Amino acid sequence: MTTGQLKFHEAMDLLRRQDARLIQTNIKGRCEFWIVPGGKIEPGMATRIRAHPQIRAGKDSLFPGLDQTWRIGSE
Repeated sequence: MTTGQLKFHEAMDLLRRQDARLIQTNIKGRCEFWIVPGGKIEPGMATRIRAHPQIRAGKDSLFPGLDQTWRIGSE
C-alpha cells in the first residue's frame, strides 16, 4: 500500500496481525509513522490509532516516559 491510502479500519486490521506494530521514526526533524508490516501512514491516522482503546504503548523510547511503538493487545 502507498502512503496515505489506508482507511482507519484497514490500518487497524493490519495491526491485528501477529507481531504487527505501529512505529514512529524521526527523520530530518520530522516524525513518520509506519505500520510494520504494512507501510507508511499519515500522522493524523497515527494519532487516531494511538487514541484507540485497544492500542497499547510499548514504553520503549530512548527517553523515559515516551513511546516509539504501539500494538493491539493487553499490557
